[in-house]
Amino acid sequence: MKFNLCHDPWIPVIFTNGDCQDVSLDTLFRCADQIERLQTENPPTTLAILRFLLALLHFVYRGPVNPEHWEEIKFDKFSRVREYLSNNFRLFELFDPLKPFFQDPSLPAQSAAVPYVNVDLHPDGTGTVFNHQHRLRTGPISPAKAARALLRLQFFDVPGLKSGHPKGGSNRSAVSPPLLNMANIWVCGHNLAESLLLNLMQYSPEDEIPSAFHSEDLPAWERETQPPTERLPDGYCDYLTFQYRRVRLIESPEGVTGIVVTKGNSFPEGGTAMSWECHQAIKEDRPLRLSLDRQLWRDANAFLQGSLRNDASRKLSAPRILNWLAELAVEDLVPQQLHLSVLGFLADKAKPLAWTEEQFSAPLIYLQVPALWQALDQAVTFAESHQQCFRTFKGSPYACVAEAIKDSERRMVGSFDGSAQFWAALNTPFEHLLQTLPKDCQEGPYGGWIYGEKALPLWRGIVQKSARKAFTDSIQSIQNPKARAEGLRSLNYWLFKLRDDLPVQFHESDQAA
Repeated sequence: MKFNLCHDPWIPVIFTNGDCQDVSLDTLFRCADQIERLQTENPPTTLAILRFLLALLHFVYRGPVNPEHWEEIKFDKFSRVREYLSNNFRLFELFDPLKPFFQDPSLPAQSAAVPYVNVDLHPDGTGTVFNHQHRLRTGPISPAKAARALLRLQFFDVPGLKSGHPKGGSNRSAVSPPLLNMANIWVCGHNLAESLLLNLMQYSPEDEIPSAFHSEDLPAWERETQPPTERLPDGYCDYLTFQYRRVRLIESPEGVTGIVVTKGNSFPEGGTAMSWECHQAIKEDRPLRLSLDRQLWRDANAFLQGSLRNDASRKLSAPRILNWLAELAVEDLVPQQLHLSVLGFLADKAKPLAWTEEQFSAPLIYLQVPALWQALDQAVTFAESHQQCFRTFKGSPYACVAEAIKDSERRMVGSFDGSAQFWAALNTPFEHLLQTLPKDCQEGPYGGWIYGEKALPLWRGIVQKSARKAFTDSIQSIQNPKARAEGLRSLNYWLFKLRDDLPVQFHESDQAA
């Protein structure tokens, strides 16, 4: 069987005119400005392909080294990438007997193979809902679908024991890839060409950007196949295609019938992907994790923490790709409005839980003006502080309700939780705040600008009103009027205390809006 990723269609896309079809790599780069976005089975597969495309761009252009080089790549319109694919198409043969794309030909062809269904993500999952009851398959899958699964397995396979590698020793435990369970940012443009450029991080080995380069930086398809090992990436292209799994597709004349998956490379003790990763925010010195129970906007202060302000006490930093875009914005090379998609896949050890994709938009100026970011940070922090209104501790509203009712009814209080309604009520108001806060600036008495004099008090009022309504609704079923009154009295105390703890204004003396 022959299947070449350069010439054969395998990437599902939506064109700007609404047409949906699978395209080859050559067609994708030739028509990138006519393609709106990728549309694969699920967000993890989409992100895996996008990361592969970024590695291809970085390798071909050996950059962008600086803003000028980034602009050169933009005007090239991927012609050098298409030339590279034309000259090296043999590296992208999916079933080459000696060097199959992104695979390890030394893996046993049959004994360790598992049916595709065992590594598939259920295609009926929607949004943040994941159904891991796999759809039954009665036959082989297409090479196109197998190629997508091949990439997804490298970035989002669950950890745990795998089939043994013939040259990998007795340890069969595969590590967790650094994208798993993390909030992975993708910057969205008006079309795929713009999106790829907006996610093309600065790449300068001489300046050790994005991290130190240890040897010649080659992506996986350019490297000689080696047994699984502990090592650091040689460079950013190597990191973007780091093989956390060894995989081999088992083909037949009808299609792909199975996949061999074993442990792959891992970082040595003390090594961390944080040195290389450019599409994850940092919170408390760790990559920001996904959560099915937490709205994305509650971490907006982490996503938009610009490098111009180093707040070690909060330990927040935006994905490095966003700080690179802030540099490009100084040269008017990129739009001033960020449209972000956060994609990921959650697992509990070896148990898949959910895949997710969420979007939000924010002005790029948050990463450029420290005082504006401080105003945003205070808005998020103020909302987070109201979470205690829905917890149970001595003197809390729910605890006061419990103390005022009969012992036999107190167990009911443990089931009350207004926090979900509270956070849901703030979704739309926060989106409005995010867009209006940069416009709410006034010149300070000593020069510079002050942010949030109107927007922040309005936001604080919405937060407190939402907390009151969510708590009141959550105790509606309680028949005891004294218990409700005690709960509301405690709530009023905590709302007043939270209002009284507010810091003051946010002043920017060095930068104009």
